[in-house]
Amino acid sequence: AQRVRQAFPDADCLVLGPGDFPERVGDSWVARPRLAEIVTAVRGLAATHGCGFWDELAFMGGAGSMVRWVQSDPPLAREDHLHFRPIGAAVKGRELVDALVLGYDAAAP
Repeated sequence: AQRVRQAFPDADCLVLGPGDFPERVGDSWVARPRLAEIVTAVRGLAATHGCGFWDELAFMGGAGSMVRWVQSDPPLAREDHLHFRPIGAAVKGRELVDALVLGYDAAAP
């Protein structure tokens, strides 16, 4: 990030935080205990470098939300509880674009 900032000091940047990706324990899917720490650290790094931050974990519904994405009708994520199905990726992409446009509109004079 520092090299990019040096090369393009006036460029806008956006950091995408991690989404929910639970781990399998037996027959259950459980939230990763350090995920909130990771989101906090990435958010802080984005701010340090003057970048925006999109909180995918919050967008998805918080820790443990991937289970709902997998079980939704139609399913928005795959049974591996890591990858999105095309429709889920489209939902995520649309919401990200909406957030960017809303932020852009709010910053306009």
